[in-house]
Amino acid sequence: MKNLIDNLSELPSSNGGDSDRDGLKGKKKVTRENFELDDILGTFDIDDNGNIILDKAKMKDNLGRPVNKHGYLVDKKGNILSQDGDVLFLYNELEDEDLP
Repeated sequence: MKNLIDNLSELPSSNGGDSDRDGLKGKKKVTRENFELDDILGTFDIDDNGNIILDKAKMKDNLGRPVNKHGYLVDKKGNILSQDGDVLFLYNELEDEDLP
């Protein structure tokens, strides 16, 4: 417990920073070149085989965000989005709504 309290004093201060994003310095902007599947997949329950459970009638993830039939986050045009809402793949680049 003592080490935990000692380490708290070493955390960066939220005062005097250059921006509100100072706490996110370790987070890279997701781009088409550096994305991982977790960056574009919606949030789903997983079955016993490790597959996502997607209600194809609703086509939304557990957070109510629209997804395509592969579980990728999408906008109204079918473009694949990052978790931050940035377009990573345009619909016309996709092959059967899947990554090119």
